[in-house]
Amino acid sequence: MKHVKLLPALLLLAALVSCGDKATTTDTTPVDSTPETTEAVTEAGYPAPDTSALDFGGQELRIFSVQWGNVAKYYFPEEETGDSVDDACFRRLRNVEEALNLKIAEPAWGPDGSAHKDVLQSVQAGDDAYDFVFTHCIDGYSDYATSNAMYNLDALPYVDFNAPWWSKSMIDTFRIGTETYFGFGDIILNSPSCMFFNKEIAAEYDLPDHYQMVRDGKWTYDVFLTQARMVSIDVNGDGKMDYNDKTGYAGDLTEALGNIPFALGVQLTTYTDDGITLNFWSDKMLDIFNRSYDFFLDPAVCQGFFRHHVDEEQRQNFSVGLSLYTISSPGNMAGLRDADIEFGAIPNPKYDEAQENYRSYVWSPSVCVPTTILRPELVGAALEQFAYESKPVTQAYIEDLIRGKSTRDTETLEMLDIIYATQVIDIGGTYLGFDTNFRKVFYCFYDLMSTKNNNVASFYEKSEKAILKSLDNLYTKVIENQGIE
Repeated sequence: MKHVKLLPALLLLAALVSCGDKATTTDTTPVDSTPETTEAVTEAGYPAPDTSALDFGGQELRIFSVQWGNVAKYYFPEEETGDSVDDACFRRLRNVEEALNLKIAEPAWGPDGSAHKDVLQSVQAGDDAYDFVFTHCIDGYSDYATSNAMYNLDALPYVDFNAPWWSKSMIDTFRIGTETYFGFGDIILNSPSCMFFNKEIAAEYDLPDHYQMVRDGKWTYDVFLTQARMVSIDVNGDGKMDYNDKTGYAGDLTEALGNIPFALGVQLTTYTDDGITLNFWSDKMLDIFNRSYDFFLDPAVCQGFFRHHVDEEQRQNFSVGLSLYTISSPGNMAGLRDADIEFGAIPNPKYDEAQENYRSYVWSPSVCVPTTILRPELVGAALEQFAYESKPVTQAYIEDLIRGKSTRDTETLEMLDIIYATQVIDIGGTYLGFDTNFRKVFYCFYDLMSTKNNNVASFYEKSEKAILKSLDNLYTKVIENQGIE
């Protein structure tokens, strides 16, 4: 889908034509169709949003958000607190208000897992209650898309997904049919999957420079497994390997195992005009599963645990300094600030050196807009301005919260740039990760390894039909709603 940047007046006309049967605009905003002779530009050289002709007369912008992660923690501070991320978020709110002459109302919040029900109930009642919504894969992506409840963002005035403050690759990956319902980019504070390593243990075993391996494209799954297997010491001398001993890996495997296939170049599902294709079963996936099974269930080299299967006092976390590696995310660096270890962050490994890029899976929130909005000009301008003003928030989050306070070396900063630049999502996993059927492949590694079942072929054979049905239902409902034959 190509997004063309139009002059404001033409874009307004297109929005009114395409959305006239969904909502009736009440805006009387003057729009200047005369091109400016000079344009404000971002550091990337891309034109900044031109708000010079926009004045919404102090109208309210109403936001609904799932009470999840960074959205709940940072997005809507009531005042500046001295915390760099809080203050960047506060300035973002004020800058949007000032640029467009509107007022951002106190947000409405909904709990994880059920917030979407409040939004859907509002849309089904025809209420113009919310202008945009922050949501998450645990809360209603599929329901939003299949119920015809979300506005086509491509049709909103002023929204430009080619702009650098949006993640066009993630938006394109997640689109079904010809309409875009969910926006990803700087407007979202993500924390993609990555790996931490203990620098002291790496030096003790004279391991190669991890940072240089990443730069050279030589940080692969084979290297990770080989180096982790080198670390195995019965620290307390009791003749058994458990959470008190030194091993190559430790930490919660509940979500970490789900991130591994994506890091190694697997995309569970891909979208085409003919439907959503399931890519799970392949020789490569079987190889990844078998090698992972042998490693993560070997207590001599791995003290990984499954959150709901092991008592908390019998878990070994990376922070105690007994393990070389753990799969985590940049946001969890804050929890290591007080740990007495020297650590670094690197991308999760590639499958082999032939894999072109590192890949950092992200369980991402997004922003969407209900179909019941009556002010598409205001909503579109506010959404674009909010996204544009989010770059300083992203920078504060990475540079101050993560970089300035948590990491212990400058090379990790370079790795974080790689991690954030290689974020990937999966259309099936994000829409249907909690679907009864699709979760069988999304959580396949977890489900099988936590029960010590290595018969992945039989597991998949029994599950395939139901998984395909869920994918087909998602695709069919969305396409039908869009009127595509």
